[in-house]
Amino acid sequence: MISPERVSAEQLKTEIRRTFEELNKRNLAVLDEYYAPNVVVHYHNTGVEVIGLEKHKQSLNGRFAMFPDSHITIEDILVDGDKALIRYSSTATHNGNLGPAGKKLGGTAFQFRRYEGGKVAEIWEI
Repeated sequence: MISPERVSAEQLKTEIRRTFEELNKRNLAVLDEYYAPNVVVHYHNTGVEVIGLEKHKQSLNGRFAMFPDSHITIEDILVDGDKALIRYSSTATHNGNLGPAGKKLGGTAFQFRRYEGGKVAEIWEI
């Protein structure tokens, strides 16, 4: 877990990698270790703002239900103090409940994180 004291960029990068690896396994419990209970997540593509860790987990579960084989690969991580920028690629196959079943999707996204007290306090995802 990220300590409230200043951590090195390498420590933060290791914890970011672990978070994404566990999310690829659908282990949402990892978020309890690294995210603040009142985390705010801004989804640029939909304009939705999710407030709170439990709501964020619900949002992720919805995404996993829609794209059951989704997988994220980290391409780059940049850390500066209490902020991190993550560029990642993702692949997924749509399950068909909101679009054509079996349609394969992929793309690149960016996630900007702000940390407070050693935990993820805010995320902007583009």
